[in-house]
Amino acid sequence: MILTKRRKKEFMSEFMELDTFLSESLAIYRVGAADTKFEELRVCSYPFRAMGRDHSLRTYANACIAILTPPKGESNQTNTREIYSFLLWFSGLLLEPDELADGLHTIGIYFLGKEHPWFTHMVFRREWQLRRSLGAHATHLSDLYLQLALATDEIDSKIRVGIFLKASTRCAENPNFIERSADLALRLSALWCSLQGNSLEALILLNKAEKFVADVYVATPLQVFLAWVSAICVQAFQLPGEPRPRLFFTTIRALMDIGEKQDPAERLLEFDSLIHAVDRTGHGHLGVLSMAATMRIVQETDNHGLSREDQLIIKNNFGNALLTGEWNESARSVFESLINTLPTDWLTDSVVLFQLGHAYAGVGYSYYNEGKTSNATDANASFSAAAKAFDQATAAILASGKRTFHEARIWACKGINNFNLGEIEKGHEDFAHAMLIGNGVKNFSPVWESMVGVDYDTPLKYCEALSIIGAEYAAVFFAKLAVLAVHKASMPELSGDGAEIFIGSRSSAHRKLIELLSNLGRFNEAEHVFDLLRLTVHERATRQSLSIDAVHVMTSITSIEREVLQGVHALFAQDNTDDQGVEFDAKEIAKAFSQMDSELRTRFKSQIPEPDYSELVNRLGSKMHRDAALVRYVVIDTKLLISVVYCGSYHHLSLVVNSEDINTLAFALRQQCRAYPYAQIQQILEVSSQLYQILIRPIVDELNHLPSMLYLELDAPLNAVPFSILFDGNCYLCQKTTVLNLVRQGPTKKSAPETKPRQMVRAAVFASSSGGGLALPGAILEASIVHQSLVKQNRFESVELLIGSDCTVGSLLDELSRPFGDCVLIHLASHATFNASDEELSAFVLNDGNVSLRELRERLSSSRVPPLLMVLSACGTARTDVDVEGFTTMLLRNGVGTTISTLWESLDESAPDFFDKVYKCAFDPTSARSVAAAIRVAVLMLLDGTESQYPSWYAHPANWAPYVVTTTSFS
Repeated sequence: MILTKRRKKEFMSEFMELDTFLSESLAIYRVGAADTKFEELRVCSYPFRAMGRDHSLRTYANACIAILTPPKGESNQTNTREIYSFLLWFSGLLLEPDELADGLHTIGIYFLGKEHPWFTHMVFRREWQLRRSLGAHATHLSDLYLQLALATDEIDSKIRVGIFLKASTRCAENPNFIERSADLALRLSALWCSLQGNSLEALILLNKAEKFVADVYVATPLQVFLAWVSAICVQAFQLPGEPRPRLFFTTIRALMDIGEKQDPAERLLEFDSLIHAVDRTGHGHLGVLSMAATMRIVQETDNHGLSREDQLIIKNNFGNALLTGEWNESARSVFESLINTLPTDWLTDSVVLFQLGHAYAGVGYSYYNEGKTSNATDANASFSAAAKAFDQATAAILASGKRTFHEARIWACKGINNFNLGEIEKGHEDFAHAMLIGNGVKNFSPVWESMVGVDYDTPLKYCEALSIIGAEYAAVFFAKLAVLAVHKASMPELSGDGAEIFIGSRSSAHRKLIELLSNLGRFNEAEHVFDLLRLTVHERATRQSLSIDAVHVMTSITSIEREVLQGVHALFAQDNTDDQGVEFDAKEIAKAFSQMDSELRTRFKSQIPEPDYSELVNRLGSKMHRDAALVRYVVIDTKLLISVVYCGSYHHLSLVVNSEDINTLAFALRQQCRAYPYAQIQQILEVSSQLYQILIRPIVDELNHLPSMLYLELDAPLNAVPFSILFDGNCYLCQKTTVLNLVRQGPTKKSAPETKPRQMVRAAVFASSSGGGLALPGAILEASIVHQSLVKQNRFESVELLIGSDCTVGSLLDELSRPFGDCVLIHLASHATFNASDEELSAFVLNDGNVSLRELRERLSSSRVPPLLMVLSACGTARTDVDVEGFTTMLLRNGVGTTISTLWESLDESAPDFFDKVYKCAFDPTSARSVAAAIRVAVLMLLDGTESQYPSWYAHPANWAPYVVTTTSFS
């Protein structure tokens, strides 16, 4: 629209009047007089409504944009829930009741995918309520469900996204439904299913949407399908530290792809290669979509010039992609289709025979997968069917005369299936074949760890097979090979951001090795592998790479293993070029493999008569006080490993526990403690009692009592468990013992050596009273209480209080990097946001803006001696995730000695009183034990409830359970 000078002047005058009206309305709203002044304000809004419906809608949009968009160069100080609520209320002033829903829809669409996701979410929810009350058409409701799903995705509410999409898809089944809405409902649901790991369901939904293509797109069904598959698969290539791709932008990407109208025939190589790319990520299941797209391109377009081998490879890759998600029946139908439709005259072609062998192997593996989850009778039938298919597979491959890396995996699958059938001797021979084939197609250096090169799958399957028959000593060796091979295969020369993604998605090898070593009492080696697993998680969050030399050290084989394996290695060193030689060597190697476990077992028991935990106990136990215990948890699918160092002894427990059960209980417990209205205590106790029985009861039973202090080393699934709240039937865990979380990997950077003990030089207390959508009046009170307590203790040369305009990004960063590292304690009371996929969006909200996780890390890296204690009284500062290591872990790895942080929101009402009690304990900030003891005393006082000045409600876990003490040492 082109405006004349006169109209521009009128428009600016109107906007200035709107700005004045906005300011007056906001002032009235803030003092709580909105209801009494509503009619008066409604009259004042008449000039804006008098020019008609379109003008009213445009005026309301301008009002929202004006109040939510700060002037250029200024930070936005209006991004609060109060402002969001005000704008919803303000819509009732500017819009007539019959146009209110349309007005909200307009502004919701405008802000979708932009800033203020919470506001967009609230707008769509209000529109949904209005339209339902007005009896809206199913299409309108479905569109709203889709928009709510997109808006909810922006605020990371994953459960609700799925609910809204399911509701929209149900609406799409209405025969009177508009095609555009039905198509988008199905395709967005397919996108969501793929993100949840169900690519097969995503494929079904995309196919259902095909019938709407002609009415919705100016493109062919295949072009639309390829565009959506490409957009979905991009999700797999998100690098650590990058924002998680949102549904909104993924949809935009798909629509832009459709608009380009690319020739599907020219995209064959793109989609055919995509399966190999996604397999190196944690989203290998997306290969189902990429191969379905490849199959359609081949079937629906011409002039590809594909050879016989290319055609068969595409079909086999599709079947293999289905096997990745264990969609066994679907995979088997693909492989059997290939086998049954092969022309007879093709069977003389060696490349055809080779692919035929892979198809039979796919059939075998689908039966093997089914056997693993069946009862004994059905399992034996499945394993027998698998054995027949594997025999056909190896016969076809041997007839082809080809030897490749993938053939080794087929022999390995055949081997583990024979172990399940009790055909142990055959199984050893199969694995000998697998390893010889792998050795024959790779260039190896003469070291043990290179026996299988970069193929991690073969030794891992051998390890699993040996575990079936209890040959754990031999299984350890092959598990070590598998772990090392995972790291070798992650990326060429271990460079590039994708390396840690690959390693993380294949960490089952690490966990299996930890389990085996722990079961055998080889705890020092298990500790090294546990550290390697933890470092791998850390690497993904910080985009660093662990050197292959370090991996060698942490997975090195022992001298006993090396001696026992000398003869086997000699066989591998021979030239195995002809089939007869391979067959002979396979039998000899299989014989050696079958004897390996008994030889290792004998040697270990004769040379190490007792479990070798003395070094570990001496190294750790000497640093803990007498009645403290170190407890390590490792979660392995259906097992929970608990290792305890206590009073000069080492205890190892292996329990049958489903990791999903732990995750579900932990999530439910957190939600009950943080959701509003808060759950009744009885509900919380029921869940926390179940977690106590799983996590703590085995320790009590093993030691015959509970130590007075527990240092917890937690595997990733347990990081979010609030241990202090676990309930034994009579009292909480924190009422019986002091709990600390331990991160023993230590700092990632080297601080300048200290020539003398740290002095109590300085403490700094920060508080920001608003930000992130919530006012925090308690933050200033909390900071004042902490400041007064520290001053009264007279232990610091200076205690600085930085609140209001002094609580800035610059002042916090300066405090973290003071030139002489003289700040011993920092207490921060503010709002914080943790984003599970983006460290730029994970930030503290201060008076003049946000300071992100990345900025904090960069500033700490330049600090000579970081603070000894940081108290993070904000929301979710103890949280961590796969892609973002979180505030606590980042601070500890960058030199901070101890942190007090939160698993969920700290409550503005009770936090000041809680920290009043903490700091009255006059704890020593240089001692993690002292800090943890102070936290425990404060909790016990809240639970006691005898102090009349505090509400009895303070005993509710929502007020004290989120606080966690984490440290890097036993100080």
